[in-house]
Amino acid sequence: MKTIKNTFLRIAFCTSLLVLAVGCDKDNPLGVLDVCGSDSWTESVQTELTAWNTALSNYASAPTAENCNTFKTTGKAYLDALEDVKPCVGAANQQAFDQVIAEAKVDLDETDCTDL
Repeated sequence: MKTIKNTFLRIAFCTSLLVLAVGCDKDNPLGVLDVCGSDSWTESVQTELTAWNTALSNYASAPTAENCNTFKTTGKAYLDALEDVKPCVGAANQQAFDQVIAEAKVDLDETDCTDL
């Protein structure tokens, strides 16, 4: 359960970075998807975040192998969705954002669901 707590905290930190990050330029000459304006980036990851939070709650209340695997799958889907909004992270926060996502992916990969 410690790994799950660490993963949750890493993902929460990553989301916080996005909230505090400087938005993308709407006149994007590089063709990056415009998910950065207003709060649209949060909407673009909301489905994955909701699924991950539900899986976390289910796993916390019933730590079964099935719930553990669902937690891992939905966590990875959320991290993948965060990668899509990566252009929204300001340059000052980019390294921390990348590191948190990488560490959360490792935490999810190392979560062992076989002993449940």
